[in-house]
Amino acid sequence: MRTIFLSLAVSLLIGSTARSQSFTNTDFEGWTFIDTAWNGDPIYQLDGWEYLSGVFRSDESYSGHYAALLTPMLSCGMMRNMMIYGTRGWNVNYFYPPYRFDGCGAPVNFKPNVLSGFYKLEAFGEYPDSAEGIVLLKKFNASTQQSEIVGEGHITFMPATEYTAFAIPVTDLQPGVTPDSVIIAFISGMSFEFDTAFNISLSSLYIDYLSLRSDPMLGLGGITEKIPVSVYPNPSRHVLNVHFETDIKDVFTFTLTDMNGKQLIRQAIAPGETLPVNTSSLPAGNYIGMLAGEKMIYTTQKIIVGEECMY
Repeated sequence: MRTIFLSLAVSLLIGSTARSQSFTNTDFEGWTFIDTAWNGDPIYQLDGWEYLSGVFRSDESYSGHYAALLTPMLSCGMMRNMMIYGTRGWNVNYFYPPYRFDGCGAPVNFKPNVLSGFYKLEAFGEYPDSAEGIVLLKKFNASTQQSEIVGEGHITFMPATEYTAFAIPVTDLQPGVTPDSVIIAFISGMSFEFDTAFNISLSSLYIDYLSLRSDPMLGLGGITEKIPVSVYPNPSRHVLNVHFETDIKDVFTFTLTDMNGKQLIRQAIAPGETLPVNTSSLPAGNYIGMLAGEKMIYTTQKIIVGEECMY
């Protein structure tokens, strides 16, 4: 926690002059050399994070040189593994929900409303594997001498062989209350397979390019310049039209996720064109539309799919 917050301080100072507050975890570039394993492979510890049984430094990154790789634990059978941003604390249940995070977390001095990043989940087996991401905001209550949860968000990661953008909206449970700590936790999948030589392969959850933000438009990590996007009609029942103009050189995609961050639609789009997005198969409800480039997400927007929109 000590090392990562030195780098985060720079982001916080820069963010104070921007339209929203944010900090990023420097793309998982911070690792401390610990020792050399018996097989000669170097061991590194991810700065600013605690974990139960190890997080591996991977050069299969979305951005920068490294990503964090989380795999299930091999102990008395197969168990989920967990990594936690900041101090791990003294009462954590790693194996099944509801998870406990007493004493966990890292200091924060603003109220974020979204955690974004990129993930991929390489899984095995007959049944679909999944992993999880959790965000909790806490505030110490002097009268009760207890830390109360003032904001929370959750996502279920489904298998994805390529890096996929995700966003975890953080629900404000106590409006007007600024948290003093944040807990970010990722829980591994549990799938595995054996090859013909009985070598085991474990499911692999890669996490990279995280950003925790407070933004009126649920702005996501890596935004250096917002691009206005026209999305109409909104609410939509059958077809959502997406249009934007920009001189920025990038490869753009429009992604639609549910409020848990599950990706539902992802289509390529170019500046100046109008992209029709078919929403007729989606249940009525609220969604998040994201305009992303190769290395960043430029704009997010709330999308409503209605039951009886008249067009």
